[in-house]
Amino acid sequence: MAHSDATKRLLAARGAGPLLMKLAAAYHGDKDIAEPAVGLMANMTLRQPEVVHLCAEVGVIDWILELMAAMPASRGVQRSGCILVRNMVVRTTEHRDAFLDKGAEALLRAAKQRHPKYCNDVGSAALRDLGLDHYGTMEEFCVGNAAEDEYDD
Repeated sequence: MAHSDATKRLLAARGAGPLLMKLAAAYHGDKDIAEPAVGLMANMTLRQPEVVHLCAEVGVIDWILELMAAMPASRGVQRSGCILVRNMVVRTTEHRDAFLDKGAEALLRAAKQRHPKYCNDVGSAALRDLGLDHYGTMEEFCVGNAAEDEYDD
């Protein structure tokens, strides 16, 4: 749906960000709605600084952090959330402070710990692109979390 860069910009310009946020809010806590909404938002922001700016203006930074905090057991929301955070700061570094000031570091580290198979790589990338020095350790890459299966979607 949003694999074309032109389509990503068009969707953002026509209000897809607020629409996806409203959709996820209307079905608060429903991972079957939240996960694809976050995934589409992450896809739209990939390599698109102008889309990132539009998303930041309409509140996506608060939205994704609140959603990740509200749905820690959803590995899909956590993985897509990590990707969205990374996409929003890798080429638009001016958004780093907003994410960090609102608690992104703790949420990303929690996602990595709770869902190491699904979030370690993308969580580490997000932490790295937020400008943090200690974004991952070799132990995180080698040690799984035995309790993870009880929380899987």
